[in-house]
Amino acid sequence: MSKEWGSEMKRIVVEFERGGKFTGELYEKEAPKNSKMIWDALPFEGQAWHGIWSGHGVLVKTPFSPAVENPLTVIQHGMIGFLPHIPGLPGTQEAELTFAMGYLRPRTPYTGDCPLYVVGRLNGTFEELREVSKRIQRQGMEKLRISVAETT
Repeated sequence: MSKEWGSEMKRIVVEFERGGKFTGELYEKEAPKNSKMIWDALPFEGQAWHGIWSGHGVLVKTPFSPAVENPLTVIQHGMIGFLPHIPGLPGTQEAELTFAMGYLRPRTPYTGDCPLYVVGRLNGTFEELREVSKRIQRQGMEKLRISVAETT
């Protein structure tokens, strides 16, 4: 697959250290700036951890500064998006790339509902995604790697 932006659908692979490998795609039309920012940084690795709002997700801190694009507050399983820095929260924050491992609704105790800037979607069944989420919840953080998917 070409790494050139704008040439074809941007397919990715998200792989978890203790098992779980998912293909997915970045939404070039719906979130062009944020998708390109991720694409240009591939391969990307980080420590993934489990998060619960009103649903399960796996998050990884990033050095990115996402644009406000494709904001949604009700998230379907498999969606990939940025949980942005929320003004007024204590401490320094980095944008967190979030993988919805079930249906969720991001919230904070300070602001209530907050948007997820959706940039793509993972392929995989609800059960497969949920299993990775539950494992990280029980066993703790693990390495996550995002890379360009090879085409055959």
